[in-house]
Amino acid sequence: MVRNAERERTEVRAALGALGDVAARRTAALAAKEAWVVAAGADGAAELGRLATEVGTSRGELAELHEVVRAAERAEQALTGAVSHLDGASNWAAYDTFGGGGFLSDMMKREKMDQAVVLMRDADEALRALTRELGDLGQEGVGGIASDSLEDMFDVWFDNIFSDWSVMNRIGEARDRVRAALGAVGQVHQGAAERAAALEARLAELGEQRERLLTGA
Repeated sequence: MVRNAERERTEVRAALGALGDVAARRTAALAAKEAWVVAAGADGAAELGRLATEVGTSRGELAELHEVVRAAERAEQALTGAVSHLDGASNWAAYDTFGGGGFLSDMMKREKMDQAVVLMRDADEALRALTRELGDLGQEGVGGIASDSLEDMFDVWFDNIFSDWSVMNRIGEARDRVRAALGAVGQVHQGAAERAAALEARLAELGEQRERLLTGA
């Protein structure tokens, strides 16, 4: 009985293999019928044309939205890292200003600030890319976070209470800008993701409508 079951399973697999790619053949058959209906101007030709136009437009927008999402993700990653390093730099700057500081705290503060500047520069580049992608959709960009001006300021280093206070304030200002940009990018990301999901659902509906027209189901 076991051998019979195995033989039957083998025969079924062979039969299925002989059928080939059924889904691909079905897709090709539907495409051929669609081309014939449209070319002949048969019943449903106008509706098939309308569906094809909407599908093309929706797919184009969906591709642009995917680019927006990817650009937003890159910007969010860099901005999140920059906030983390600015938080660390702020803590060390406060220790420098109010706790006496010293060589070690200066070095730690500088390291955190240097790392934050690198990530902010990456974020500015990602924000510019995001702005370009949003422009393709006719939307406004998020704007940058002026990482170059911050880098120039960090290159000026004096070890006294006045410069420590100034550096701490500038770190706070930079952190505020980065957090504001992170919030704006988050909104763009969420909006693009929601719109993409809606378009994917709409494309599925259009596909079902096309299939019903072609199969008469």
